[in-house]
Amino acid sequence: SSDLRQELTYFTKAEILHVFHRFRALDPKAVQEERNAIIKRTQITTGIEELAVNPFRERLCRVFSQDNHGDLTFEDFLDMMSVLSENAPKKVKIEWAFRVYDFNDDSVIDHSDIVRMINLLCGEDAADEEFLDHLKAEDANDIADRII
Repeated sequence: SSDLRQELTYFTKAEILHVFHRFRALDPKAVQEERNAIIKRTQITTGIEELAVNPFRERLCRVFSQDNHGDLTFEDFLDMMSVLSENAPKKVKIEWAFRVYDFNDDSVIDHSDIVRMINLLCGEDAADEEFLDHLKAEDANDIADRII
C-alpha cells in the first residue's frame, strides 16, 4: 500500500509518512478509530497552516475531495498535498489549478470564474481594509471584462 501511494504521488515514503502524521493530527481519535476516516473541510482549512493563509483553501479542499464538499480522506489529502508540493510537475499543477479556478465546473475559465478569483484574492479575507473599501463589485466585473 505504501509503495502504491509512492507511485501515485510525488512523495518519498518518508514524506508520505509525514503527510499522514499531519492528517492524523487534525483529528487523532477519528483516524485511530477508522482507517478511512474523513476529516471535515473546516478542520483542514484551519489546521493546515499553508491552507489557513490561502484564499483558495475552501476551493482546494472541494476540488480534491471525493464528495466535492471539501471533506477529505487521507487519500484525498495526500493527493492535494502531493500536487501542492514542489516535486509535482508543472503540467500537473496547471491541470489542478485550472480545476480550482473553474468555480462553476464548466471546463471553461469564464467571466464569473474570474470575478470569483478577484473577490477571493481581494475580498472578505484580505488584510488591507482600505483597499477593500475602494474595490467594489463593478470594479471586479470591470477587471474580469478586461481579462476576458
